[in-house]
Amino acid sequence: MISVLLFAAAATGNFLPPKFTADDASRMQEAYRENSSIAVLIDAKVDPKGRVTDCKAQPEAGNKDAAAGICSQAERLKVQPASVAGGSAYGALRTMARFVVASDSAGDKVRTVQQPADMELQVNKLPAGQSTLRIVANVLIDDTGKPEACYAAAANDAPKAYGDVACTQISPVTFGVLKDDNGKPVRYVREVVLDFTTSPSPDRAPASDR
Repeated sequence: MISVLLFAAAATGNFLPPKFTADDASRMQEAYRENSSIAVLIDAKVDPKGRVTDCKAQPEAGNKDAAAGICSQAERLKVQPASVAGGSAYGALRTMARFVVASDSAGDKVRTVQQPADMELQVNKLPAGQSTLRIVANVLIDDTGKPEACYAAAANDAPKAYGDVACTQISPVTFGVLKDDNGKPVRYVREVVLDFTTSPSPDRAPASDR
């Protein structure tokens, strides 16, 4: 039943995860008061009004001590909430935030830090001799943490078949249960990043562990 919903959703694509807009990123950069550059992976819950809560910040590069105040900045924002069939919905936000200080020599490294994949799939061959191909999928998750629908985001320039395979790989994964302010489990939308690679990377954990 899940696979039917997954491929039916690929044609409609009527749900989107929450996200920081360019204005949100600018406001966070302006509020950043540290003297060192840092790249931080942010995980948070976003309610249908765009309110950010339950934020966690994992430093990926730069001065790790500078990550302490990132979530307090993020939780002051009202971001673009998730949507399902045109209406606002709950969402899980997972994004890389980069704060670059011009006087810091680590700034160039921080600029190039890529968001880590949630899942990785090793294959024998990729198009045009690529060693890695990234798929970003939008996933609708039910109130038990199981994928209800999935489609590859339109921004990907990869062949459609890879998006279909990514959703097939995502379909059996159990994600975290998201709850509203009253503690009731809710349906939500999140983004899942899957890397197809021709070589193994054992340091990557599956999405269910993140």
